[in-house]
Amino acid sequence: MIRKTLNASQLQQEVNRRIHRLQEIVEDGVKIRVPRPQLQEADKDRLQLEHDSLR
Repeated sequence: MIRKTLNASQLQQEVNRRIHRLQEIVEDGVKIRVPRPQLQEADKDRLQLEHDSLR
């Protein structure tokens, strides 16, 4: 399976698009701001995840 690589702006736009298509968001008419992703240093498992970023 080929994975599509997105730059930070493209990733931000895609997440924003997906969030604003959720039925609950559409019904409530809320606007959610999606911040631009920032590069994280790889952890010991070579993953670039920031677990505290979902606060």
